[in-house]
Amino acid sequence: MDQPENTDRQTEAATKSSSPEPGVDAFGDFLAFRRFATPALVQIVFWIGTLIFLIWGGSTISDATSRYRTDEAMVWTGIAIMVLGPTMLRIAGELILVVFRIHDQVGRIAKAGN
Repeated sequence: MDQPENTDRQTEAATKSSSPEPGVDAFGDFLAFRRFATPALVQIVFWIGTLIFLIWGGSTISDATSRYRTDEAMVWTGIAIMVLGPTMLRIAGELILVVFRIHDQVGRIAKAGN
């Protein structure tokens, strides 16, 4: 008798969706605003921004060294752009993601309280 009861629980656990409505897929969750797009967009913006800062910094360094004499201040500016740009993007992205992590934690606490 224990066997059918365990199988029913396993089947029920396997078919449960993370969404409150059964049968709704991930795209449905996205369209119903149960799943956020911003965390994925933050990563995409970070990598595109990092690429832009690396190209900008490399261009600045290249411009500084391609003239008759090397402009040391521009070389250091290029290095600063290449280091500080992605760092600032990362910090901004993490600050945005903190809001979503807080939302997830509050949701877990609310589910645990019920």
